[in-house]
Amino acid sequence: MCVNRPALMQSIMGEYALPLVGPITPAASIWSEDLTDGIPFDSSGAHAIFEDLGWSDTDGDGVLDRNGQALEFDLLVPPVGIRQRGALILQEQLSRSGIQVNIVDVEWAAFFDLLNEGAFDAQYSSLGQDPSPSSLATDWTEDGFGEINAGRYTNPEYTTLVREARAGTERSESLAKWHDALRIINEDAPAIWLYIPRKYAVVHERFEEIFVSPYQPWLGLSAVQVQPSRYIERDLYGVN
Repeated sequence: MCVNRPALMQSIMGEYALPLVGPITPAASIWSEDLTDGIPFDSSGAHAIFEDLGWSDTDGDGVLDRNGQALEFDLLVPPVGIRQRGALILQEQLSRSGIQVNIVDVEWAAFFDLLNEGAFDAQYSSLGQDPSPSSLATDWTEDGFGEINAGRYTNPEYTTLVREARAGTERSESLAKWHDALRIINEDAPAIWLYIPRKYAVVHERFEEIFVSPYQPWLGLSAVQVQPSRYIERDLYGVN
């Protein structure tokens, strides 16, 4: 509730991103325009919740505290420019609500080691997804512990729904269970779903046999061809 996700998305991605509702993208077969954000930006509402939970700024340093404990956490950020910029915006937005975020820049090897060990407070990560929703039944259940579900999110009701939806043979029944599961995980908020990057591929007109994979753009490069009549000097590099 303290994070203005649309503003963050606009600041670092501009028109090259879409709002995200839960761990699901429009590429998934269960996507629906009816999926709604369970926890919208509401800083005043968040402030009231903090007060109800006993958090206040007793020493006037701008950070909420309770029983002598400051409301702060470390945020692991890998060496990716967009995530590093996003982390700074998150830090600034949360500071307005009295939450201190300590950005911890880490190299990739250390980043994955800490995630696999569960040795972190929060992490700025990204996830891929294929058109099948089956990843919701693995990545965000006990099956994903030590892997994608690095934060070890678990909710028995969610787990039951996604496993039944995955095993179901009647699409309408399975779809209803998928959507119920998404509402649960949105309300639980084991992560802050920030944005979906729009992916673009630009190819020079000299190239033929173009195939752009929806998973990774470079997977079809081996099939790309250029007619010899359209070669340029760069195409002949390494040719005797």
